Amino acid sequence: MLPPRSGEIEYAALISVDDIFKFRTMGIITKRDALTTDLEEDSLWKRVQAFAAAPRASVRELFKLQADNDWSSLNAHDDLNASGPHERHLTKVNYAPFDQRSTYYTGRTRGFMARPTLETMRHMAEDGFGLSLIRKMDVDDAWNHALAIGGLMTHHAVSMKEGNYLYPAWLDSAAAPETPVAFNELKITDRTENLTPAFRDYLDARYGEHYDPEQILGYIYAVLHAPTYRSRYAEFLRIDFPRIPFAETPEQFEALSVLGWDLIQTHLLKTVPRSKPRLGDYVGKGDHTVEAVRYSPQEATVWINKTQGFANVPQAVWDFHIGGYQVIDKYLKSRKGRVLNLDEQTHVGNIAEALNFTIAQMAKIDTAYLAAFPDQAGG
Repeated sequence: MLPPRSGEIEYAALISVDDIFKFRTMGIITKRDALTTDLEEDSLWKRVQAFAAAPRASVRELFKLQADNDWSSLNAHDDLNASGPHERHLTKVNYAPFDQRSTYYTGRTRGFMARPTLETMRHMAEDGFGLSLIRKMDVDDAWNHALAIGGLMTHHAVSMKEGNYLYPAWLDSAAAPETPVAFNELKITDRTENLTPAFRDYLDARYGEHYDPEQILGYIYAVLHAPTYRSRYAEFLRIDFPRIPFAETPEQFEALSVLGWDLIQTHLLKTVPRSKPRLGDYVGKGDHTVEAVRYSPQEATVWINKTQGFANVPQAVWDFHIGGYQVIDKYLKSRKGRVLNLDEQTHVGNIAEALNFTIAQMAKIDTAYLAAFPDQAGG
C-alpha cells in the first residue's frame, strides 16, 4: 500500500459537497447544440418550426443529422409536435460562463434534447440558482471550476472538457411535472433546502445558529474561490468533488459567507459593479462585426475588428479563466462573423466588471479564509 500523499489525510477529513447537498446531477445534454440552441431566439424559433413541419420520415436527411443511442431525429420531431411547437417553450440556457443562448425546452428525455434533466432543472424555476462543479479534471490546468448558475444550464456551462454538475440551492419536493413543460411557466410549490439532514445537524450544532441555504452556499462559494484553498488542495481538487473546511467560529463563517454571497450575486449578474471609467467600454466606428479577437496590452483594449473593440480591460481581466474558459475571449470568439447587437456590446462590459470584481473579491476572501484557517498561511 502506498503511503498517503502530503495533505491527503487532512483533505480527506473535510466534508465533501456530496455530503452537504442531497441532490445533484449533470447539466443538460442536448447532443445537437447546433439544432437546439442559438444566439438568436428568432432563428431558433424558425428552425424549430421548420423541423416540426418537415415530413417525419425525411427530417433526418433534410437537416443532415446523425442518430445515436440518446438522440434520434424521429423522437425530436415527435417531441416538438407534441409540444405544439409553441413559443412558450422558448427560454434561455447557460451555455458557457456569462453566455446564455436561446433554446426550446420541453423536459422530455430523448426528445428534442437528449437529456434535458427535468428532474434537476425544475428546481431552477422561478429565479432558482445553484452551484455548478466538476467531479474531476481531464486536463492539466489550474482548478477554477466553480460557478453560480441561475436557470437552465448545459453540461459544459462551466467547463468544456469535463461534465458539469449542478447542485440547486433549493428543491421542489412536489412531484415532477408531466412533459412537455414550458420552463418559464414552472412553479415551485413546495420549496425545501437541498441539504442532507446529517449536514444540517452538524452545522447547527457547530455554530449554534440555523443558517439558511443562501448563507451556506455563500460560505462554500467563498471557500471555493479562496486562492489559498485552491493552492493547498490543488492535487485533490483535480480528482473528485471538492471537500470543504468549516471555520471554528460563527463570526468566521459569517465573514466568508457574506463575501461569497456578494460574489454569487455578481456571477449571476444580479448586481453589476460600476468602475470609473467603466470597464469594457465599447469604442470605435464600424459595422460591429466580430472579425478577429485580439487583446492589446498597451491599449488595454480587446479588439473585435480593425476599428472597434472594448476599452479599459485590464490584463488580469482579459486573462481570467473559469473552468478552462478564458471568459471574454471565449464569449467573443464564439461570435466570430456575427454583428454584435447593443445587448451584447453592453454585456461584454458587464462581464469585464464582474471579472474585475471577482479578482478583488478573491483577495478579500483569501484574507478572511486565512483568518479562519491561520495554519494554512504560507502553504
